[in-house]
Order: sequence, then structure tokens, then C-alpha cells
Amino acid sequence: MGRTWAALTAWAVLLFALECVFVSTLEPAELAPGASAAAVGAAGAAALSRLERVHAGPVARLAAALAVWPGTLLADTVLLVRLVAVSLVSGRRSRGSLRRCDCCPGPVWRGRPR
Repeated sequence: MGRTWAALTAWAVLLFALECVFVSTLEPAELAPGASAAAVGAAGAAALSRLERVHAGPVARLAAALAVWPGTLLADTVLLVRLVAVSLVSGRRSRGSLRRCDCCPGPVWRGRPR
């Protein structure tokens, strides 16, 4: 909590000082909106700083995920090897197809076809 207030105060002071540098005359009518804008900017900066921090879950979930990972990797690898082997032995190629979906073909400025 103290770190958040320190960051909030630092951003507010920095933004208010920047506003004072760019404003030629320092009158109360200009300082009040500048201070409130600095406070809003500082709150936004503190909120973004809080959002960008990594929030890791409990270590127990990580340990469980790491415990099953080798088995999952092995099972998927065996499945892939089996499918490739069957394909090579039988000499058949897969019957998959490639499909293309154009939501809006052509440049956007031309408009959508009707």
C-alpha cells in the first residue's frame, strides 16, 4: 500500500511540475486544473503499473501442472508418431483441405461487396 502511495505521489508531483514548466503564467485559475489533471494522470499511471505486474497463482497449481506435463508431452508425442507411422506405412496422404475465408476482401476503402 505504501509503495502505491509513493508511486502515486511521485507521478502527481512529476506531472504537476511538467504542467508548471509548460504554462508561462502560474495563476490559481491555471494551477487548480493542472493539479487535478496531474492527480488523474497519476491515478492512471499507478493503475497501469498495478495491472502490468505479474500475478502468479499458488505454487501448488504450478507444481501440479509441472507434474503432469511430461506425461502429457509423452502421450501427444506417441500419438503423433503413431499417426505419422500409419501414414507412411499405408502410403496414403491425409485428405485434409485448406480453406480460405475472406471476411472483407479487397481494400476497406472500396467498401464491402454486395
